[in-house]
Amino acid sequence: MAFFDYNLKEKLQEYKFGAYLRRSSEDNEDKQVRSIEGQQQDLQEVSTKLRLSKLKKYDPESKSAFKIGRPIFSQIIQDIENGVIDALLVWHANRISRNYGDGGKFVQLMSEGKLKIVLTPFGVFENTPRDMEYLMNEFTRATRDSGDKSDAVKRGNRIKLKAGYIPSGRLSEGYDHVKNERGESVNGTNSNFTLLRKTIELVLNGTHTPMEALDVLNNEWKYQTRKTKRLGGKSLAKSTFYRLLSNPKSYGLIISAEGEFTAEFPPLMTKEEYEKIQILLGKKAGRRRTPKTWAYTGEITCDSCSGFITMEDKWQVICPVCKTKFHKSSDRFACINCHTPIEEMRNPKLLHYTWLHCTRQKLADGTKCRQPYLAVDNFDGQVQSLIEKFTIPEGFAKWAIKWLEKLNDQEVQQRTVINTNLQKFHNDVQKQIDDLLDLRLKGLIDDAEYQKKKETLLLEKKEVNQKLQVTDKRADEWLDLCENTFNFATYAHIWFAKGTTNQKRAILHALGSNLILKDKVLLIQQARPFMLLAGTKEKVGIKLQTIEPNDQLDVVAQKLGSEASSLDLLPSRDSNPNKQIQILLSYH
Repeated sequence: MAFFDYNLKEKLQEYKFGAYLRRSSEDNEDKQVRSIEGQQQDLQEVSTKLRLSKLKKYDPESKSAFKIGRPIFSQIIQDIENGVIDALLVWHANRISRNYGDGGKFVQLMSEGKLKIVLTPFGVFENTPRDMEYLMNEFTRATRDSGDKSDAVKRGNRIKLKAGYIPSGRLSEGYDHVKNERGESVNGTNSNFTLLRKTIELVLNGTHTPMEALDVLNNEWKYQTRKTKRLGGKSLAKSTFYRLLSNPKSYGLIISAEGEFTAEFPPLMTKEEYEKIQILLGKKAGRRRTPKTWAYTGEITCDSCSGFITMEDKWQVICPVCKTKFHKSSDRFACINCHTPIEEMRNPKLLHYTWLHCTRQKLADGTKCRQPYLAVDNFDGQVQSLIEKFTIPEGFAKWAIKWLEKLNDQEVQQRTVINTNLQKFHNDVQKQIDDLLDLRLKGLIDDAEYQKKKETLLLEKKEVNQKLQVTDKRADEWLDLCENTFNFATYAHIWFAKGTTNQKRAILHALGSNLILKDKVLLIQQARPFMLLAGTKEKVGIKLQTIEPNDQLDVVAQKLGSEASSLDLLPSRDSNPNKQIQILLSYH
């Protein structure tokens, strides 16, 4: 990069300059850059001092240089290629390009000799290899700076979205940016939130159509939109109201380019209410269909055709005018009999059905599978019945876990002694291997005898290593399995009844494998721990409800009462009980 001197000033007057001004209005990349007027002043001073008579001025550009496709810049490139200009006057090199495509194209014009020089108020880039390298470095630095800022903004947005808040911008009606206890800007409600909620209830109750409810909001309750410096302070527009009713954010789902996130700010409605409103909105709802996340799709197979079980739902509307019941499909917005628009119906009756069915694979005879549909409520009832078979009282679970932990502490002490013996045996075997090598090196034994004894010792060493690993892991794994099993048996029925889609799917997996649906009945290969608990519960019966958990365990009294029916819950005996590592807690 060169600086001004007398010879250079004389040379500059021979070039045909173009003046390029740019400040982005599309994003925040040029937030700290001088305004167009400021750039014009700086370039005017330079052109006056250097007496640049051949200067073509281009219209200022407000496009971002982070993307290819700026019209003014494209015109300049065309003029350089056609010889209209052969030099460029610009406020800074980063005004030319912030992306690798435009930057490379610009430097290539200099390399071909079509562009002689780039002039800025801070220095000159001449048509030399070194200056072209400097200019390309400026473009690269500007591109990286834009990329770093973009990554920082996106990272901040993701953090805010994961926390359940909308990062920036104008919020939906009823919400404001407020400060939380850490001083961060989050989404909170304002006084309009309650009025909007009452308006939504009018639509949900069926007493008002959406337009009638909006009329009540604006004319009877005198609703005024949130006032800002330039906007607000008016009645709620129809488009804004319908957009509010159709936006998933209203029930707490934020959908953005970064993914889907659960909102932490208070929702205007529940997800069930949102789905109902989409039906009541008629035509408006057809354009905003939210994807379904079913709990059981792809988890169960059909007994007849071995195809996967899927889920499906249907909304039916009973017209309040002619009492006709019809299915609300994506292209049906009015009653099929009297043609009353759904949006204008007052208090229509809505029916919602959800069921499971197979994907109708072809059978061996070429016909499609005809396994019957199963209502989801019926299926959930079957799963709950399965869970109830091994559900145990919370008090019993706590007592059992405490008792198992006490037994485990005793076993750990005994396991330490076993480990010490095994480690001593391991050291003895290693010493024998070392001594055997000394004998071979001294020539006291031949190769055949050395190899035979070495293989025997290595085999013993491998076995003892395996035993050390088993004794280190087995008791801890057994205790963790017992604790998880007891906790699951205590709370699974609550988790399944009130859990999310993912939680229900996880519980279904935990119950067992090979889930099959046959004639509306769920068949499952139940996991062994729950089979044992179910069998124990059946044997003990009412006794489980009467056990009084005590912080000071009466080991003798409580152990004697449950020993006959709870041995199945203990770990199995080893295949060779005479071995040194036999687990002392194994009885069956």
